[in-house]
Order: sequence, then C-alpha cells, then structure tokens
Amino acid sequence: MALRSATTASRVDDDYQTLFELAPVSLWLEDFSAVREHFERCVPKA
Repeated sequence: MALRSATTASRVDDDYQTLFELAPVSLWLEDFSAVREHFERCVPKA
C-alpha cells in the first residue's frame, strides 16, 4: 500500500509540474491556508 501511495503522489507531482510547464499563460501557486485559519479564528461559528 505504501508503494502505491508513493507512486500516486509522484504521479500527481508530475501532473502538476507538467501543468505549469505547458500552460500558455502564467500560473502561480499560492498557499492561502494562513488566511483561512485567520478567518476561522475571527468569524464566530454558527
């Protein structure tokens, strides 16, 4: 199972790399996880 997961993860990484290399426009990968955490702390839960 671990080998399969590693192979799948490697394939996903390769797919993303190909996506960025072959895109006809400029693409940026942004991590907004800190923004989400901030909103989760500030916005009261219903």
